[in-house]
Amino acid sequence: MKRTTAIGITIMLLCAACEDRLEDNYSPAEVMVAKQVITSQQFYAQFDDASTRMLLEGRSVLWTAGDNIRVYGTTENGDFNSEMFTTDETGANVAFIGDKAVQTLDDFYAFYPDEQIRNLINYYDDEGEKRYAVDLALPASQVAVPDGIGNQLNLSYAKTVATDSPNLLFHNLCSLIKFEVSGSGVDYLKRVRLTANNDADNQTIYLSGDILVNIDDGTIFMVEGNNYVDLIGDFDDSHTYYILCAPANLSKGFTLSMFNDEGLEYTLKGLNAASLHPSEMLNLGTIQIESDDYTNGVALQYASNNGQHPVSWVVIPEGFTREQMNEYHTHATEMLDFIFDVEPFKQYKHHFNITILDAVSEEEGADVTDINKNVNTFFDAGWALYSFNNMKANSQRVFSFVEAHNPDILSGKVSIDETGIIMLINDSRYGGICYNWSYGKSFAMIPLSQMDEGSSLLKWSGNGSSIVTCEGTWLNTALHEGGGHMFGKLADEYIGSATYNGKTIPRHNWPVPYGLNVTADKENNLLWSNFIPDEQGTKQAGKFLHVGIYEGGYGSYGKGIWRSEQVSCMDDNRPYFSAWQRYLIAKRIHDLAHESFTYDDFISDDNQYNNIQAGVQYAGTEGIITTFFEPGGIRYNNTSLAPRLFLRSASSDIMPPLPPPVLIDEE
Repeated sequence: MKRTTAIGITIMLLCAACEDRLEDNYSPAEVMVAKQVITSQQFYAQFDDASTRMLLEGRSVLWTAGDNIRVYGTTENGDFNSEMFTTDETGANVAFIGDKAVQTLDDFYAFYPDEQIRNLINYYDDEGEKRYAVDLALPASQVAVPDGIGNQLNLSYAKTVATDSPNLLFHNLCSLIKFEVSGSGVDYLKRVRLTANNDADNQTIYLSGDILVNIDDGTIFMVEGNNYVDLIGDFDDSHTYYILCAPANLSKGFTLSMFNDEGLEYTLKGLNAASLHPSEMLNLGTIQIESDDYTNGVALQYASNNGQHPVSWVVIPEGFTREQMNEYHTHATEMLDFIFDVEPFKQYKHHFNITILDAVSEEEGADVTDINKNVNTFFDAGWALYSFNNMKANSQRVFSFVEAHNPDILSGKVSIDETGIIMLINDSRYGGICYNWSYGKSFAMIPLSQMDEGSSLLKWSGNGSSIVTCEGTWLNTALHEGGGHMFGKLADEYIGSATYNGKTIPRHNWPVPYGLNVTADKENNLLWSNFIPDEQGTKQAGKFLHVGIYEGGYGSYGKGIWRSEQVSCMDDNRPYFSAWQRYLIAKRIHDLAHESFTYDDFISDDNQYNNIQAGVQYAGTEGIITTFFEPGGIRYNNTSLAPRLFLRSASSDIMPPLPPPVLIDEE
């Protein structure tokens, strides 16, 4: 296990008067401009009141040659005119000269730097008065400068002040985050990201982006932006580094992520509340980072949806060592390719934001619980040697890891309850299971099941039928557990021998309903009634050829439970979801995307409905999902898949059903 490091927080007011010169690329805090000049083409800038300028602990803030400010003046109709002014000098008392003069009837207003000014906008306040604000850009990506900040970053505002010697007094608009780094990992450090954790109401807190500054009084408000700032460059342990942030109240703390030259991440989470004010510094102290700390975090982005409401999935590895990370990436990509070539995931892939995360285990494999073989892995996954009904992992560690690394959670776009999680396990034993909580939280466990050379592919029966079977690989397990149970919230449709005596299925009433693909009351609660043609087995517009009322399902019942089609992925793991299952999955996709979705929308979108072939006996061998059984392996969508070898957990040619999902009620 890796150590956990706490981050100390110290708030410092920057007001010390100093003599030492700062790096030339750090820019001004105060400027003096003559107030009474109605028309002026030159302004003199110097430092005056030390209590109002931003200083970096014992270092003066100086102008740098080439700095540009923009000075605004009022016109007769109450609007503004402005010009840019440039200095050719470096120092505390320099002249700014413009190509044109600026005029004013009242105060002068000024902003630094001119390069970050987007535009001057007008708006109306609560009393209907017309107001003006300057839109300044605070970049989310900043250059790491030893003992300073990057050029043209110190956003500042000034308004003339009536004194014996009228001046234009600049005030800093932003706050600084200070830190140092030490340890063997510093040589590999290339990026530091500071992320604001969402507030108590789960609202996003902006640290960079568009800063609007009221031109009359310097009031600051954010309109849109990012909840993070990146500091990018080379780091060493002999300097101090600073991140410039927008003012914010970090009521739930922040997350600090350190990325190395290979993109691996080491994350620290500070939960202490802190307030960032202009001209204040948040001191994080010294961050210790070793070279082997870069083991976790974002590795690959499989699918991208940068909208406000992405459907967020992550893949996490279990039992993969550092040397096996590339192998894990290959398997994770292969698995996602398989899932997203099956409808309705294929149709709606553009809604998904899918991240493959790294989590390095010390040893490969997983625990073998019945012979007390314990393997040192990241999530403590394990199950029996030949039985897979007791598959487990440390769920608390799973969720805390994903909360710390899923970019969509860190950006405030989704919660852990809305995040789909698939754990890929580096173990050859047969198995697969899914854990589901009532508010939607879920993760699926998928081992890389394999078998001795010379054996056949895995084969699953269709509801106990020796005629209807599906051959496949661990990828089919991933489709069943990940696509069906974890995301679709679908129940198993295996047929057992028990009788279900109730008229309701309690999990249908969960906050995120589970098992809506089966019913216990076909007379009054046949959820898929709109899908059934008037005469079963006939083609009818807006209906589905193979949808009907089939008794048996929910894992262990042969009586008292009904399903919509004879066989599907939730029965024998074939790459086919029934029409009603497809609708439930598509509806969940649109719910998470905050989009409406109706029966008519589904009929319009559904590819398999549009490609139904007449005369097929069973669902799952229709339309664009066509499965052939022949020597040399399964053909899926008319594309050969290389045969894969598997560990059979029973002597029979037919693999046993996977264990039912673990369903957990939350208070």
